Amino acid sequence: MGELESPGIVDVFFDSYLSKRYTGFFGTIIKCLNAATAQPAERGVLPQLYAATASGVQGGQFFGPDGFMEISGNVTEVQAAPEAHDLAIARRLWNISEQLTGVAFLALDEASLGKTEG
Repeated sequence: MGELESPGIVDVFFDSYLSKRYTGFFGTIIKCLNAATAQPAERGVLPQLYAATASGVQGGQFFGPDGFMEISGNVTEVQAAPEAHDLAIARRLWNISEQLTGVAFLALDEASLGKTEG
């Protein structure tokens, strides 16, 4: 089973989309909220890099920012949402990924998800 990561809130969405769509008073409010909560892409990618390269990382661990509501901050191990451990959701994502990519991956089973039957 692989490890999971969350970048938190990254400000690239505002820069590339919201700033062009929303202007005036509402745009100013969004820009202020974004500045107060989002982190730059260079920091948002750190959980992924950590999970992929740090020694001692084990399958099933989840990494994200350590700040308020895991929105931004330094990389730390965090709790995954219950859906991240849901076998039915995992199977659906697996099947959709195979359909969209045209690549057949290794079989998805409970062992690969850290699950045991019983």
